[in-house]
Amino acid sequence: MFSMNILEVIPNIAIIAAIFLLLYVFLLYPLLLIVLAKFFNKEIDSDEGFRPDITVIISAFNEEELIEGAIRSIYDSDYPAEKITVIVGSDGSSDSTVDIVKRLADEFSNLEVYELPRSGKNKALNQLVPKATTEIIFYMDADCRLLPDTLKKMIPKFADETVGCVISPMETNNAGSDANKPVQRKDSGSTGEDIYQKYEAVIRQNECRIFATVNTLGACYGIKSQLYRTIPNDRVCDDFYSVLSVALQRKRVIFDRDSLVSEVRQKSLSNELNRKIRIASGGLSTVLACWRLLLPDYGWSCFFLWSHKLLRWLSPMYLMVILLFSLFLQPESFLYPGLLIIQAAFYGMALVGWVLEKMKMNFIIFKVPLFFVSMNVGFFLGIIRFIKGKQNAMWNLEGFK
Repeated sequence: MFSMNILEVIPNIAIIAAIFLLLYVFLLYPLLLIVLAKFFNKEIDSDEGFRPDITVIISAFNEEELIEGAIRSIYDSDYPAEKITVIVGSDGSSDSTVDIVKRLADEFSNLEVYELPRSGKNKALNQLVPKATTEIIFYMDADCRLLPDTLKKMIPKFADETVGCVISPMETNNAGSDANKPVQRKDSGSTGEDIYQKYEAVIRQNECRIFATVNTLGACYGIKSQLYRTIPNDRVCDDFYSVLSVALQRKRVIFDRDSLVSEVRQKSLSNELNRKIRIASGGLSTVLACWRLLLPDYGWSCFFLWSHKLLRWLSPMYLMVILLFSLFLQPESFLYPGLLIIQAAFYGMALVGWVLEKMKMNFIIFKVPLFFVSMNVGFFLGIIRFIKGKQNAMWNLEGFK
């Protein structure tokens, strides 16, 4: 009788624990940050007169459709062009990316291009960064477009001695390579990502109010060159490693909500899935490389890293535990049968969303469940990829190489 009672209790305990972790990661942690930010508000000592020379580095692979727009958005910004050096590294491009940059170099004297063998973004950046001689280095993707005032708003934050990295928020244009085209119909990849990034922005802002965020968007961010650390391998995420390297040196990473960049590459559910795989796999590899940040000695950074990143990447495990143990619930359980019905309805909505996606029909009520399920599938596949120790830096929209 005792053993039977234990077998009846175990599913309930496992499900409640998994539900708590799921709620903590996606709901309770953001709410907790809002409260904490009211009591711990560390202002930034910004200086609008701070105008150092900067270098913008772009590592590109077959970006002939996007690279010119990215470069022009830099030089068309409100920041003095004579203070900007742009370094473009072609990671073994087989299209006309290099030719386009060389042509632009005739127009912009402080534009440099380097042809590198195809080896992945991490190795490319390790070769490009030593060529920069300025106090601040910005990293930018080819599908990123600076707004005129992006740099002018980001750079004054670097005047604060406690600040080591500044990240710009990103909006999705979804108009492909041309930011001037009308915005196209959004699929679940872009719709869900837009909602997710707004949600993420609130979390990042409150982390920064308290101390610093442990997250980055990757599209455009800058760090003080003295804080740069060589990327250790091709499994870590280059942007996330830079952020955690700054945190390891006990400097602040600031999500600058006043600045903004635009991402113009067309999104889809499939390439967003590949991106989530890369984020989880590379993120876990990066945390492993910077494992000391998981220790209490790093205070807020430790708390944020556990809550914002590590526990979230494990969210597919919570969902699997809830689903698996729901099958073993006894009729007497207070969770039975409501939990099964809720899961069936949610996953059913995700399935309907996937079908509608294929039919190019637009119903947002189904897009959000589909995005959430797709995100967790990506996280799960990323965990598998991390366990296998596969390369993560040589990646494009079609997936991994």
